[in-house]
Amino acid sequence: MNDFIANIDTLFYTYKWKIPENLKNDPIFTLSNQAFGLLEFAEFVKSNTRLRMQGGENKDVKTTLKNMLKEYSNQKCLQFEEGKLEEKYPDFKALMREYREGILLFEATKIVVWDRASEDTAGLKMFHQKNKDKYRWEERAMLLTVSVDTTDKKLVDEVYNFARKNPIEKVFSKFDTNKKFISYQRTMVEKKGMEPYKDLSFSKNSVSKLHLNQDNTGYQFNKIEAIHPAGTKTLDEARGYIIADYQDHLEMMWVDELRKNMS
Repeated sequence: MNDFIANIDTLFYTYKWKIPENLKNDPIFTLSNQAFGLLEFAEFVKSNTRLRMQGGENKDVKTTLKNMLKEYSNQKCLQFEEGKLEEKYPDFKALMREYREGILLFEATKIVVWDRASEDTAGLKMFHQKNKDKYRWEERAMLLTVSVDTTDKKLVDEVYNFARKNPIEKVFSKFDTNKKFISYQRTMVEKKGMEPYKDLSFSKNSVSKLHLNQDNTGYQFNKIEAIHPAGTKTLDEARGYIIADYQDHLEMMWVDELRKNMS
């Protein structure tokens, strides 16, 4: 350390300081026969500029290096002790083993189950075909919500009565070719009696009552355009559910395979 101090130049308390070229790597302390040399400590001093510059006001190099050596040796002692934790504490060793095995299990499951379920297009299609009766639509209705943006009640009644018996395209042709005050939105209703469609019967051409909108600037009503019968969902329509079930299927197969290999 005295040789190190003797080689310190005036740049020591600046960012420009460099380790002396002629510095020998003599051991400065040991831990359980592991030696820590002067060059390694010098690298610590160089890289910890903030800690080194804290002694810049007094320009006391010896005290600064003494404080830095204490910090350096503390770090090495903690690292040394951390390396002995599993050897000294069996419970900690068991915990670390459980943690490492948990990570391995997670990675293995990701590769064998989760990634495969989302990437195995052919396997997913085959699984869907074998289990397609599980993924079904109930009877559904195509709902048309029509807005008539006018307070002319006579005109609104005419539009409403005509729309009850005719498709929306004819409504536009008859009353609003430029689509200035009539608009609509289509929604697939999957369950009977869903809010806010309880006043409709679940049948084609069923029409709700006229309702004044919240701004009192027009009227609105609902109409069921078509009824879609119950049927099997396509792969795209039920993809999320199918992938989840396929993951469960792959995991069961994997567990069975692991059990066979253990027996």
